[in-house]
Amino acid sequence: LNADNVWPGFQWEGLELREDGALQLFSLPMLEDILPERIASLPAPDGPAGVAVDDFGTIYFSDPNAHRVLRIIPIATGAPISITLIGQDEQPIQLNRPRGLLLSQRQRSLIVVDSGAHRLLVFDPSSLQLLETWGRTGAGSPDPGLFNTPSAISGDGDGDVYVVDEGNRRVQKFRADGRVIPEFWETMQGEGLLSR
Repeated sequence: LNADNVWPGFQWEGLELREDGALQLFSLPMLEDILPERIASLPAPDGPAGVAVDDFGTIYFSDPNAHRVLRIIPIATGAPISITLIGQDEQPIQLNRPRGLLLSQRQRSLIVVDSGAHRLLVFDPSSLQLLETWGRTGAGSPDPGLFNTPSAISGDGDGDVYVVDEGNRRVQKFRADGRVIPEFWETMQGEGLLSR
């Protein structure tokens, strides 16, 4: 794929070229100052699971073991701050092992894979207010559109969303409005390319 270290016909979004000609994820700036006490006293994240970056460089990442999502705003402190996601009743949302994250440009939303609660939560990234819930809280289900321990998420240029539904051993596809497309997994399953 790499010809003369220019990677012709290859899209570089989120990547940078190393001196040896290989591509890597963008490097993050390092903090060159002493962390403020309120930041330094926070427990370190134990295995961040999902990462999403908006157009302004704000980084969101999930910390499943602490049941939280954190945000780094580079132009502010540049340090991770735990954020409070608000439900439709104005009460804080209790997450259960959040994993994958997706910032959807089409929906202008932050989608959190709330793995332990078998659901996706769709938030307004500005207000952190809950907009929608996909799936349901409680035991997992094999029905299309419902989840059993979802873990990862991605999106495409059309606004469609793909979710690794780990407990059901499948990948589900959704329209931007949350409608499931069951034919996607049926086709994938029929091809026999994925087993877990």
